[in-house]
Amino acid sequence: MAPWLRRSAVAVGALAVLCVAFWLWPGRADVPASLPARPGSAALQPSVWSVALDVVKGAGPSIDRALAAVPRSADEVQRCNGEWAKVQAEAVDGRPPTASPAGFDERRASVAAALGASADELARAAALWLDAPASHELAAQASVMVACETAACRAAVPRGPALQAMRDALANLAASSHNPAVYALAFHTCRQFGRSEGSCQLINAGQWARLAPDNAQPWLFTLSEAVQRKDVTAQNEALHQIGSSRRSDMGFAAIPGLIIRHAPDDDASVPAVLSLVTEAIGRHAALQLPGYQALTNSCKGTALLDANRRQACAAAAEVLTERSDTLIERLIGTRLGQQVGWPAERVDRLRGEFNAFTQAESARVAAAASAAPDTACAALRGMLAQVARNAALGEAGNLRAWVSTSGKSAGDFIGAERARQAPASAPPASAPSPPTR
Repeated sequence: MAPWLRRSAVAVGALAVLCVAFWLWPGRADVPASLPARPGSAALQPSVWSVALDVVKGAGPSIDRALAAVPRSADEVQRCNGEWAKVQAEAVDGRPPTASPAGFDERRASVAAALGASADELARAAALWLDAPASHELAAQASVMVACETAACRAAVPRGPALQAMRDALANLAASSHNPAVYALAFHTCRQFGRSEGSCQLINAGQWARLAPDNAQPWLFTLSEAVQRKDVTAQNEALHQIGSSRRSDMGFAAIPGLIIRHAPDDDASVPAVLSLVTEAIGRHAALQLPGYQALTNSCKGTALLDANRRQACAAAAEVLTERSDTLIERLIGTRLGQQVGWPAERVDRLRGEFNAFTQAESARVAAAASAAPDTACAALRGMLAQVARNAALGEAGNLRAWVSTSGKSAGDFIGAERARQAPASAPPASAPSPPTR
């Protein structure tokens, strides 16, 4: 299979269980260093999904060309529809020349333009967010930050004018919008690129919560800020609101789904569409997650001796486990449930479902990555279909749909999880006794 298709397979596969990569990504503030595990058992280890996200992160400014280019000879590349085109001979913006099929950049730009011209306000916001000059500056900024070893160093890397313009344009759009998804995108972008600067001063979690009264997400950020301020009253209110929410919707797959819906349905456009989808996945991966460490710390130990706190934590566990759109929150909800006293059977079933699902997804992506060259377009379309499915169902919804058709019972998942834990919890073998004389 061509290298670009293999990279595409693992990159898009990352979206299916992107939560694992988020959790394992070093340097994330307020996120536990490892996946939750039972005391005495081993934490989940980095998987194909964390490796997939590394592929997305490492592609840099040439991600579109990396995905589009399959050399046949020194000066030709093949498009998804089988056509061959000449390799670009000149360097671009100081970068070495890379292979790009004729019309690729134009097709990519036309998809972005379709987003910008859409009647859907979130699609227009996505077009601002994916602004090409800002994307190039972001890639350049990331290449500088790679050399940083401290958070202070990373924070000191200057933002280019295109990034600042994109951030302020998105914040201005959100400030006058009644669309909670648009506001959420601006909120996350401001946190990433200077929440106290420019138009981002207009954006805050309180207004997001007013626009999305049934979503726990803004209250998770509010909780983290309250913990930092040591404001117990605000912590209790945030916990109550999280547990009272009808859902917890990160919306990480929304923009990739919008890209697919606004793209033309022809083979020649598939690589360009996939490159935009992959960029959106990588951009989402760089957004700051809510304060999950604040949440788990607020729901353990002596804090649970307070009946109101225990009830709020139990309600929050139900929301994250059963009504979130992401797997990371399903795992965190399971951890909270364990802390407030859920039965071991429920905890083991939830973890068993997660592990079985991620293994099945790993096998699916591996099969796509090994597809024969003559099925390349079908493999790419399958990846885009999976992204669209995640956009429609959410990651956790996709897992539940898989569980319902897996043919496995709750007992099967519980048994598999306990078997997985057994080697980690088994006592170490004792050293052999020295021979007697």
